[in-house]
Amino acid sequence: MIAFCHKEVKMKYLFFSILALSLTASIAFAEKVLTNEDLEKFKVAPISKTPTENSSANTGEIEVQQNKEDAQLWCNRARELKDRISSAKAAHSQAQGEKAEAELNFLRMGSSAARKEASSKLSQAEAAVQAAESALRDLEDDAHRQGIPPGWLRCQFE
Repeated sequence: MIAFCHKEVKMKYLFFSILALSLTASIAFAEKVLTNEDLEKFKVAPISKTPTENSSANTGEIEVQQNKEDAQLWCNRARELKDRISSAKAAHSQAQGEKAEAELNFLRMGSSAARKEASSKLSQAEAAVQAAESALRDLEDDAHRQGIPPGWLRCQFE
């Protein structure tokens, strides 16, 4: 014979009590069952996809043309900023090379003027890269706020 723990009996009693309450509550609060007649009352007429007498048949063509122009505009704006980033990164790489050369010359000859100039060029190039990347992020944020598909900024449309 199996001996039951007092806690185990209480847990089973609690479980079955909660189960019984939930079943009675679901029966007591049951809502009305909808029939086909009820659904007919709420039926909505289907939306017609044919053009009405007031709209022109060319509306769709005009809309597609406008979307293509908008997509090309966003593509061009993003491409210009990406080109700016590329040129700024190239200038940054060149400035890094000049700074490294100036550091070597400083160690060889002790010329600090060229070193300072190279350092300032490098900091300007870093600022230009950051500004160009920030402008691209701003364009992406603006496009997102206006609901522009991200593919338009990557020139992926059609």
